[in-house]
Amino acid sequence: TVCFGTVTLHGNVPAIGIGTWTQTSGPATTAISAINNPVSQVTGLNSVGLYRFVWTISNGTACSSNSDTVNLMVSALSPTIANAGTDKILCNQSSVVMNGNIPLIGTGVWTEAGSSASTIVSPDIATTTINPLSIGLHKFVWTITNSDRSCASRDTISITNNVTPNIANAGIDDTFCVFNTIFLNANDAITGTTGAWSFVSGPNTPQLLTPNSSSCQLTGVVTGTYKFLWTISSASCISSSDEVSITVINNADLAIAGANQTLCSTIANLDANTPTGNNKGIWMQGDGPNNAT
Repeated sequence: TVCFGTVTLHGNVPAIGIGTWTQTSGPATTAISAINNPVSQVTGLNSVGLYRFVWTISNGTACSSNSDTVNLMVSALSPTIANAGTDKILCNQSSVVMNGNIPLIGTGVWTEAGSSASTIVSPDIATTTINPLSIGLHKFVWTITNSDRSCASRDTISITNNVTPNIANAGIDDTFCVFNTIFLNANDAITGTTGAWSFVSGPNTPQLLTPNSSSCQLTGVVTGTYKFLWTISSASCISSSDEVSITVINNADLAIAGANQTLCSTIANLDANTPTGNNKGIWMQGDGPNNAT
């Protein structure tokens, strides 16, 4: 028993001879897509009633042919085409409302494709609630069946329920020398969410070697202050972000205090090298018989 429209015929493959499909009766004339192919589509089943198709195998000689008949009963009522609605991406919801189309012909029922702890509150109503809704991917099927249950139309909807991201923490602001190995260190994203580093500002654009890792090495930095953003996200949920400031400074110059001196005076002139860039120098007394100024 079939619905209106198109049906595929399945005859056996001839070991000897050639097979041919023919329509012998029915309330409407149909079209057979490939009359000599065992597997062939029939279109034009547009009227209610009994259709008969014969699969005849003949070897093309005087030998008698062999035939077999298949009966197709086209149902009086094809159901309304099922529409389960558009797929949904949710954020940590405990329930979801399903909105299938209301059947004009036939009756509908909701089922779950797979297994979970979810309950369909009113499975035979187009608009119904499903709860509790666990985290992850769920698939539900809206099926509309005609009155004699010979034909059914089905549509599947996917419901993805995501985890709420944890609060992002990009770590403390820090200062490094330009030749240091520099790592950004944030908190880990919880299971079901994704963390990502992004460059905000700085004197140049450095390279983030592992931008989706909470511990990410920086390369290609120069002196100056950089800002980076650590964002933890999950589709359809509000993401959480935190910014960290990294200051890169030059390494200190090599200190040269000058040549040793032997004096007959109470005053000495110290002559050290001048610091470069942002480096600063300071004199301190190491030892001596008294505290000099």
